[in-house]
Amino acid sequence: MGDEVVDSVGDSFKVVEMGNKIYDFALILEKNGPLIMREKLDNGQKMYWTKTHWFQYKASRPGIVNLKTNFSEDAQFETYSMVRGMSKKSRQLPENWWLETLQKVPPGNGISQEKKNNLISLLPFIDETYHDFYRSLKVDGAIIEDTDPDLPSENEEEDHEDED
Repeated sequence: MGDEVVDSVGDSFKVVEMGNKIYDFALILEKNGPLIMREKLDNGQKMYWTKTHWFQYKASRPGIVNLKTNFSEDAQFETYSMVRGMSKKSRQLPENWWLETLQKVPPGNGISQEKKNNLISLLPFIDETYHDFYRSLKVDGAIIEDTDPDLPSENEEEDHEDED
C-alpha cells in the first residue's frame, strides 16, 4: 500500500536535512526561566489570547509581543512583555539570550520500531546520501497503536474476509 501512495504523488520526495541542534523550549517558561506568561498587558489590561488577532514580534526586542485585538490598520498595538523580573521600562533580553537558556534535548530519544521500519521502506525513494541517517535512527521500543476511530481494527478486517 505504501508504494501506491508514493506512486500517486508523482514527483520524487524532497528531503531536507535537519541540523543536530534540538532544543527543549519548555525550559524558557520554567520557574527560573527568562520568560513568564503574564495575565495582563503592560498597560494593566487583562490579556485575552482568544481575542487577539494580530501578533507582531521583533528580533530586536526578544520576549516582547505587540498585539491587536482587530485587524484595523488604525488601531494601536498593545505591548505584552514576557520577560521575567524586570521593571516595565527595562524589560529587554540580551540578543541571543536563548542560546544560553536552551539546552539540547538529551540524546537517546528514539522512535518506535514500526516507524523506523516504515522509514526504511521508503529508502528506494530517498537520495542515497541520506540512507545512513535513516538506518542509524535510534529505536526506543515504544509501540504505537493505530487508534484512528475511523479505521477498522485488524479483527474487523478479518471478520469481513471470513464473510466473503
